Amino acid sequence: MICPSSGHNPNVHYAGLSLQNLLKGNYVGCWGGDTWGNSMAFGGSAPASGVFNLVKVTKWPYLGRLGIGKGTTIVGITDGTSNTAMLSELLPYSEPLNPANTDGPEGFNNDIRGAVIMPAAGGNLFVTNTTPNSATQDVLVSCEARIPPNHPNKLNCTQNQTTGATWAAARSKHTDGSVKFVRDSIDPTVWKAAGTKSGGEVVTID
Repeated sequence: MICPSSGHNPNVHYAGLSLQNLLKGNYVGCWGGDTWGNSMAFGGSAPASGVFNLVKVTKWPYLGRLGIGKGTTIVGITDGTSNTAMLSELLPYSEPLNPANTDGPEGFNNDIRGAVIMPAAGGNLFVTNTTPNSATQDVLVSCEARIPPNHPNKLNCTQNQTTGATWAAARSKHTDGSVKFVRDSIDPTVWKAAGTKSGGEVVTID
């Protein structure tokens, strides 16, 4: 769950929102082409929904709790898999701003980005609301306010815990993306369209 180029310390965990000891990776799934809230819909049925989204699960039989067989299928990506963002990297913040303890011997911070089991913008997902490595600040449900100004990886953020208007950009220390290379300078309209799986847009990601 960690790209060697990320350079973050995965043993500095996330702590916040009454959670703690959440390990940070840096591979994330695409939630959609708008904010987290505007991309959210059961079955990924919102116009801005991405490949990964909400599924309804049942308590019994117990395997139904995992949503098996309810995710997006290849044929459900009607914009075409070559025109749709599916996975990316983001850059976690891994400075141990909260002191170490017996649960986390290398310390903690309050920045959600990269928290592997956290289904939130920046946790284990991103949206294409802003372009890759955007200078526009991420808006997160849990943001580390102690990140120094003008962070070299553009990790300064804003916190929003009241609405679904949150987002986290795809971020990487690579000069381009992966699988299909995406430049930081991609047209924002094209990038937003790439985040939707069935928005009907025809885009060229070059």
